[in-house]
Amino acid sequence: MLKNKFNRIEMQILEALWIQENLLSRDILENVNSSKIAYSTLSMSLRLLENKGFISHRKVNNAFHYYAILKKEDYLVSLIKGILDGHFSSNQDELINYIH
Repeated sequence: MLKNKFNRIEMQILEALWIQENLLSRDILENVNSSKIAYSTLSMSLRLLENKGFISHRKVNNAFHYYAILKKEDYLVSLIKGILDGHFSSNQDELINYIH
């Protein structure tokens, strides 16, 4: 289960990279700029996500092409598991009773 929670900008970056890999930072900025974030904020968020191991980049010529390491499916499974663990304390009987 993921221990990190993502802020709004980090989540928008991940969603952009899940849709299309190998995005330049300017392409990511276009995808998340409905929030009107500054380029420096985006750069900081990219570095943080990369330092945490959720994204990475390849240098092509003089440009960084970013891609997601964390798969969307793995994130969703972790998110659902966290919700279930938080509400049912990993007790299968409690979960089954709730569903019925």
